[in-house]
Amino acid sequence: MNSKQKELKEEIKSLTDRIRNSKKELDELYKNRPVTNDKEKLFNYWVKIQKLYKERDTCRYEFRHKHITASLLRGTPYERIERTVADNNNPNWQYINQLVKSYTLIPEMENEATVCVDSK
Repeated sequence: MNSKQKELKEEIKSLTDRIRNSKKELDELYKNRPVTNDKEKLFNYWVKIQKLYKERDTCRYEFRHKHITASLLRGTPYERIERTVADNNNPNWQYINQLVKSYTLIPEMENEATVCVDSK
């Protein structure tokens, strides 16, 4: 495992912690919901909840795609990473390809033709 793949692994761990913490924070917010008619307090409460949901969803998106990237870099076929996926929930393959390029050590040789020479 090269240094970039280790970096990817650490990012995945960090995302896991952030997802877990945001879930705990949401649970606490729901338990301690303000019982008041003060519209400003209720508004601030719901804004805070929406921010946590947005952060959690962003982290989930990043986690899913970085997890797929790390697994593909290790040689695991996609079918073993996600066995069943709903039609409307396919991963963003352009983003995954971008991540694969950024986490591999071999630089891409763009605009260069690959020549295969036959030994005969």
